[in-house]
Amino acid sequence: MSGSFGFCCGFGESAILLNMAISSGLSTGLSDVFWVATGGALGASCRYGIVSVSSRFSPVFPAGTLIANLVGCFFAGIVLSLLMQHQQLPAHFKLFILTGFLGSLTTFSAFGVESLSLALQSKPLWAGLNILFNFSGTLLAVLLGKALTDLTLQK
Repeated sequence: MSGSFGFCCGFGESAILLNMAISSGLSTGLSDVFWVATGGALGASCRYGIVSVSSRFSPVFPAGTLIANLVGCFFAGIVLSLLMQHQQLPAHFKLFILTGFLGSLTTFSAFGVESLSLALQSKPLWAGLNILFNFSGTLLAVLLGKALTDLTLQK
């Protein structure tokens, strides 16, 4: 996973984790799954709490998601800096914090880290394309999913 920091995003994460378990020995893979799952459970719980509390104060605007994304991205920046300065950090640290906790707390932490990493690697075109495709692509995917579901339910 060079160039990335081990993020698992989307439906393929189970296949990625299974492949890790098979390719690196079952016990190592299961240990990796433990770190991701533990961090993920904590991050998802925090996200739920943030969204639940903030919805009481902001019933129309999704402030909880924005708060979770901003907080998650802030901490992703801290972790990115630590990883860039201390390459010897244990692999389970990255799996627990980045893939698990921040990955479930916010969908934007991976996007933010990857976009900034490309920019810091003097790849502004790739960073810009990543930003453009993530914003436009995810909005189009939601629109397409909604439209297809609406069509299916109308039949």
